[in-house]
Amino acid sequence: MSASTLRDKRVLITEADEFMGPMLCEVFAGHGASVIGDTQSLVDPAAPAAIVAAAGRIDVLVANLALPAPSTAATEVSEAEWRETFAALVDPLPRLFRAALPAMIQRRAGKILVMGSASALRGIKRASTHSAARGA
Repeated sequence: MSASTLRDKRVLITEADEFMGPMLCEVFAGHGASVIGDTQSLVDPAAPAAIVAAAGRIDVLVANLALPAPSTAATEVSEAEWRETFAALVDPLPRLFRAALPAMIQRRAGKILVMGSASALRGIKRASTHSAARGA
């Protein structure tokens, strides 16, 4: 892939300072994209729509959601940990999609990439909530 493959493409990368964010920003920029690296938390239900609106036209949405994996034994996971993990890694996705898709559908163009984790396929010991959320 040449350095200009994504020239004239606007790429929004969420939580760009977490998880895969820094590398994603570097790689997309290296391929010629105009990268909008947003670092805001997506936990607030209104945040995804505000972030997408502030970004303007986007050709690619990269849903990079991050949360350090908790280290609680499965038998000791609290309701609060379960909700916090899903609030960070699952709940923002449909909100991001609702915000980004209408313009992409109207233009009949656009891509959405969701950064996942192998922990969804093979659980991580003492990180049951993280593995479950990545699988969701």
